[in-house]
Amino acid sequence: MAYDAAGNESNASNSINVTTNSSSGAVVLHEGYFESGWDGWQDGGSDCKRYSGIYSSEGSFSIRIRDNSNTASAMTSPTFDISSFSTIDIDFNFYPRSMENNEDFWVRYYDGSSWQTIATFTRGVDFNNNIYYIANVSISSIDYNFPSNAQFRFQCDASGNNDQIYVDAVILTADAGSGGALIASNTLEVITLENQYHEEEEIIDAAVENEVEAESDFALTPISVFPNPANDFINIDLRSIDAEIIQMGVFDVMGREVMNIASDNIDGIMQKDVSQLTSGMYFLRVMNIEKETQMIKFYVK
Repeated sequence: MAYDAAGNESNASNSINVTTNSSSGAVVLHEGYFESGWDGWQDGGSDCKRYSGIYSSEGSFSIRIRDNSNTASAMTSPTFDISSFSTIDIDFNFYPRSMENNEDFWVRYYDGSSWQTIATFTRGVDFNNNIYYIANVSISSIDYNFPSNAQFRFQCDASGNNDQIYVDAVILTADAGSGGALIASNTLEVITLENQYHEEEEIIDAAVENEVEAESDFALTPISVFPNPANDFINIDLRSIDAEIIQMGVFDVMGREVMNIASDNIDGIMQKDVSQLTSGMYFLRVMNIEKETQMIKFYVK
């Protein structure tokens, strides 16, 4: 069992108390999608950052953790009173990038006195890079103390800043159940099109190499695509672009270009027909004359 040296950091300033629905033992403690902020989660430090881009499995934003700098590589939940419950389910999406074989990340739990690792996900054993996953970690009051000041944490345990995990759509659910008799378990599966997403085997090398995160210097003004998800067409808003665009195309999740968009006379809001594309996730790739690139994720219904 792994412990960090920051167990005394459990006294968070933001706490959440919940009441069980009388008609059901289950209650959602918390939902974090990170679209408008941290949703109550704490930024661990230099190796934890709110991110916007194609590695977010739901919406535009997720939380990126990387390296192995203890709590600086971690995101930590608010405090919850779970003393009246018997099981806790932690559901979340994640996207791994550049993790080396046997590097991992942990789901951790503060039981009122210390931090404990309740699940470990390892590259080459549990997951591979460049794939969107949905995971569930379940714990029982039979195995763990359920206090009035519980917390949860995602922590990377890799070897460098290029080893990254993008955590998204975190849902914490508590169940009064049958006095802790429910069996706790962990599950992991690839996110499929039924979830409006798709397994991403490999975005083409150029797309991955040129995709720039929000913290990087990036002169291209952000481009918007709407409606998203789309039915028959998308609008590409280029009104804020101040450099000549030399390349624009739409790629599927396998990195194949499915639509080339002529770069001449690009200005204002451009409308493109996407009615021939099958349902799923796509990326609009835009490159300007200075070879700066944006990847904008959008969906087709």
